[in-house]
Amino acid sequence: MQTSADCISRRTLLSLAAYVTLQLVLSAADQNLRLHLLRCAVAVSTRHFPAGGTLAISIPRSNAYTTGHARRTISHIQQELELHDQGTRRLQLQTQWPIVISTPGPTKGEASKYKDQSYVIFTGFRATSGDMIEELEQQLRVLKGRTAWNPRGLFLILISEQEGRDAAMARQVLQLLSTYKALNALVVVPAPVHALALYTWRPYQSPDICIQVKEVLLDSWLFENGGHFVSNSHLFPQKVPYNFKGCNIAVSTLELMPFVLISKGADSEKRCSEGLECQMFTLIMKTLNATFQLKFPGEERWGKKLGNSSWSGMKGHLFTYKSEMAFGALLLGTEECDAFECSVPYFQSQLVWHVPRAKQIAKWRSVFLVFRLTTWLALIAVCVAVIFLLWRMSHSSETPSYASLSKCLLSVWAVVLGVSVPQMPRTLKVRALFLICLFYCLHINIVYLSFMATFMINPGSEHQIRNVEELANSDVEYGYHEGYDIHFNDTTDATSENILRHRTQCGGSENKCLERLTKKGDFAMLAATDIVEYTAACGYLQNPWKSLFYAFQTGFVSSNYVMYLTKGSPLLDRINSITRHATEAGLVNHWWTKIINSCTLKSYMELQEEPSTLSVSHLQSAYVILFLGLGLSFSAFVVELICASGRKNCLKKVV
Repeated sequence: MQTSADCISRRTLLSLAAYVTLQLVLSAADQNLRLHLLRCAVAVSTRHFPAGGTLAISIPRSNAYTTGHARRTISHIQQELELHDQGTRRLQLQTQWPIVISTPGPTKGEASKYKDQSYVIFTGFRATSGDMIEELEQQLRVLKGRTAWNPRGLFLILISEQEGRDAAMARQVLQLLSTYKALNALVVVPAPVHALALYTWRPYQSPDICIQVKEVLLDSWLFENGGHFVSNSHLFPQKVPYNFKGCNIAVSTLELMPFVLISKGADSEKRCSEGLECQMFTLIMKTLNATFQLKFPGEERWGKKLGNSSWSGMKGHLFTYKSEMAFGALLLGTEECDAFECSVPYFQSQLVWHVPRAKQIAKWRSVFLVFRLTTWLALIAVCVAVIFLLWRMSHSSETPSYASLSKCLLSVWAVVLGVSVPQMPRTLKVRALFLICLFYCLHINIVYLSFMATFMINPGSEHQIRNVEELANSDVEYGYHEGYDIHFNDTTDATSENILRHRTQCGGSENKCLERLTKKGDFAMLAATDIVEYTAACGYLQNPWKSLFYAFQTGFVSSNYVMYLTKGSPLLDRINSITRHATEAGLVNHWWTKIINSCTLKSYMELQEEPSTLSVSHLQSAYVILFLGLGLSFSAFVVELICASGRKNCLKKVV
């Protein structure tokens, strides 16, 4: 008969045997699970990861395995380490991608010129799913800290723990990835029955669940026959659809013509109605079939970078994720594009010096502008030569009309003016010389009279300032926005130093500077061509269709207008595609030309057309010469009277 001690001993042995058997079964099951997890990872990577692109493999911290559930033994921890080691080795053996290993902890922050194209993230065992999500977030934080971080890459997350809640686990992982803007994600979770479930999610499928994460089972990996997919479906479908189905997007902007004009609709809601960028934004929203909510930054407007590495204004909306995108004269810049996503440029502008137009030449000088100075000197020289020759040739002849220099002068002057002379020359030599002078003066008069009316109406302008050197050496005062000072910090250039030293501040008062430029004509301004072109078309024109200032032909520095999106925004590629098509189709240039022409027509209708007819003001030069001649004649008359009176007095004394 068996004793109670023997019964207890037998039960103990049976329990021990059952425990050992259970551990062996669990170990075999875990080993089989990890084997197929690796096979599935290799199959997904080789089929979908772009060859040649960088593959980043993230593994959890090595010291995290000792803080797990009590049932995890050293053997299980060793198996976890072997899983990560074998997974990395198998991916390296494919020789399709350069591989980078990432683990949570201190990093060197090495810069990379190339973005990661794909990610494989191993998760470790944790006591709860919350601990696992927390560890996964640390891994993602380290990956995001790398300069090669690319949220638009392909993400494969491998979960090795089987908890029987594969869908819920996948949803938590996908929700975490969505906060990092990683939409192209595939989560591999152990299924209850000898299989792996592959989950993803699809945003913008309906207005009710636009960006709400709802897991979708794409395919399953079965363990039988060495492992295979059930349906062989595409595991990384296009996540950003062409049709957003009315999903709402938060957008920040500010009013700035000619780019953005905000108006209120019938429901008192502010809308982006007119302007170059409003038309581009409206085209994007219509193409995406999306709705939007406008947000305005207030007095901070575009905003700037703060001391704590955050941003204010419209850029601050993007930095704090209050808005998904922003537009409104935003420029393509290195610092901004490091903090946000910049779209492809769709409009280009230049900083150009705008100087006053040269003043019109005084109208009394118009009669002298028909010929150049050399022509006038040649005419005077010919007349002097003819006068001297006439006097010498007639000095010994019987012709008294040309015997003195004064009479020769009067005759030549009569020929120049096209009137008759007091007496025709008698000798053959004098007649030949007189005829040559007559033909010469006739041709001069024909040319002069042909152009004299033109120069009386429009005598032309004085010297126009056409480059920076002439501007710096002139007496014209100049100014610009203080933000442009960075373009004049070249200490080796004397012209830049001179401009930086004497410039006037125009920040916040561009219109005042422009009014001074156009109305007073004593101020030059460095400004963007598009802003000045629009402002000039809307109020600073003169007949005929001519602005009141002159723009240098060469630009000072170029700038490109873009839209900003939150860092890693999945909308970037779709917006770039629409923007690029609109630009290549010429829509942007068409919109801009339409805006300028519309404003120009409105301004031109307000201008009074001035007829180009001769008036007293145009005849200034004629009256100047007339009164000058009268003055000389009167002076000569007075001198003659004085001389005649002097002669009479002398004769009386002699008598």
